[in-house]
Amino acid sequence: MGKPGTRFHDIKQGELGQILTRRDSFALFVYTPLCGTCKLAAKMLQAAAAVSPPVTLYTVNLNLMPALAQDWKIESVPCLMIFRQGELVSRVYAMRSVEHLSQQLRLLTDLEQSNRTGGKRDE
Repeated sequence: MGKPGTRFHDIKQGELGQILTRRDSFALFVYTPLCGTCKLAAKMLQAAAAVSPPVTLYTVNLNLMPALAQDWKIESVPCLMIFRQGELVSRVYAMRSVEHLSQQLRLLTDLEQSNRTGGKRDE
């Protein structure tokens, strides 16, 4: 994760708390390095990010932050968590398709568009 040319940003212990206090909107991809499904999901997420409007994507290796699983009630990996203004609004465990992941990422841009237009969405 977090390779040059991607839009993923690896976060370390303690950084998630700082990010949450900023009340940002972002996606958090939770994985473990030996998980084959996680590797496939990461590739799908990279493809979805490439065709989606720019969003902030963080990744976290759950092996390095095991308390995260308990604190956020993560049931399995891979897990894509969507945060709006620092609040968890969605957890995705089934990475069905690139299109499905792209729709999840668009939740973030829809929110930003809504905030800029005073809560009114363009249809």
